[in-house]
Amino acid sequence: MGASGAVGQFGIQLAKLLYNLHVTAVSSPNNFELVNQLGADEIWDYAKGAAGLIDDYSNKKFDIIFDVIGGELLDASAKVLVDGGVITHIMNRGTNGADGINIIINIIINIIININIININIINIISQIQGTI
Repeated sequence: MGASGAVGQFGIQLAKLLYNLHVTAVSSPNNFELVNQLGADEIWDYAKGAAGLIDDYSNKKFDIIFDVIGGELLDASAKVLVDGGVITHIMNRGTNGADGINIIINIIINIIININIININIINIISQIQGTI
């Protein structure tokens, strides 16, 4: 959720390019074309709200939900998650540039762990990068 923002754009591309996942992006209609060009397979209008999310996806649940916005849609996400699925959320409110880099590093770590693709070399490299910030 939050697909058209910088972190969401990064998440779409990471999910598609590195893991070839099916991506359902959550955005406003104004940004549908952008998230489609980034690789989203499906786009859902966040203005439908929590009730709309549950109505539209209660029979088509998600394995992973990556949320960068929070709020009512994050709260409703558990109702559209498969048993054993994972919700990853990043609350990005009022950060500066250095915090933004740490958020992106944490996103990478969360995605790698949450889809059970743990590569010790990548974790070591990310830790070394974090140590230089």
